[in-house]
Amino acid sequence: MARTVKLLYRQYLPGGGWTEGGSPKQGKTITWGVIDISSYTTGGEAFTTQDAGLTNIDHIAFSVRSLAGADVTTGQTASAEWHPSSADVEVYSDASTELASGAAVVTFQACGDSARDVESLA
Repeated sequence: MARTVKLLYRQYLPGGGWTEGGSPKQGKTITWGVIDISSYTTGGEAFTTQDAGLTNIDHIAFSVRSLAGADVTTGQTASAEWHPSSADVEVYSDASTELASGAAVVTFQACGDSARDVESLA
């Protein structure tokens, strides 16, 4: 298990949104980043909300850019899934086969409550 998370871009959403309870909430943010996994271990790589620069994730989407150093081709069905309960990202080389080992590069786009939100710093 060896991975590096790089935040590439952060976009604040002025006017914000709402909490799960329906109350107005400022500090909503979209972040984009890359998870560079140099040594994948079956069962997933650690990935927390803080890795995405957020305190709460409302939505997250992943795209597998490369597996074992080779770019993912158009017809390949590589994917990644995040499991919030275990805070792991699992990488799949096809629709149902988890990557056994090796390297992978996964990009993500996440939306949620900013870790830099003024309301969070109180």
